Amino acid sequence: MREPLLPKAARAAQTSVWPPRQLLDVLGILSRPSRMDSVVQELRNMGGQHGRKGAHLMGDEQSRAREESLGRAFPGASRVECSPVDIEAARLAYQEAGFDVTDELVTFLGKYGGTTIFWPSHVTGDETSLTISVEEAVEVFAPNVRYFEKRLHMSALPVGIAFETEEMVLLAENGDIVLGGDAGVQRVAHGFEEAVRALIAGDWDMRFF
Repeated sequence: MREPLLPKAARAAQTSVWPPRQLLDVLGILSRPSRMDSVVQELRNMGGQHGRKGAHLMGDEQSRAREESLGRAFPGASRVECSPVDIEAARLAYQEAGFDVTDELVTFLGKYGGTTIFWPSHVTGDETSLTISVEEAVEVFAPNVRYFEKRLHMSALPVGIAFETEEMVLLAENGDIVLGGDAGVQRVAHGFEEAVRALIAGDWDMRFF
C-alpha cells in the first residue's frame, strides 16, 4: 500500500500553488516583522518552556493524562506526545492569519491541540506522524485553504500537518478530517480519533478530489 502522496523530492518538481519562500524573501515580504510573527514566536516560546522544571505544571499534568488517554485510543501508535495549548493565544494566531475561529475549532484544539501521533509507515516501515499544531496551521498559505474548500464544497480550517511530506491537516465544517496537498484533497474519516485510527491501519480512501 502506498503513502497518499508523492515523496517531497518528487513533489518539488511539480507545479505547486504554494509561493516560493525565497521569492517572498527577495521581495522583502518576509523580512519585515509583523504581529503574526510575534504570535507565532509566542507559541514557539510556549513549546520551549514546556518541560522546564516547575513551568506549566498543570499543563504538563494534563498533557501526560492526554498522552495516556490517546495512547489507549490508538493502540497501533508507536507513541503519542502532547504539549499544553494556550487557547487564547491560538485564537489570536488564527485571527491574525485571517481564519475564522469557530466553536468547533476551539473545542478541537482544546481536546487535541499540541498532539503528535507516531506510527510505522505501511510502505517503508519507518516512523511517520500526524501533528495538531497551531504554529504549523497558521503558517499555511491561506489561498491554498480556500482552494481546498472549493474542492470540498464546504469550509475547512488548517489544524496541523501529516507525514514527511507535511500534508495539510484540515478540520472540515462537518467534522471530517481531510488531508490537503499539491495533488488535491483526501477525506480520511469523520472525527479526529477515527481518522487517526484509519491512518495507522492504512484503511482509508486515498482517492483525491
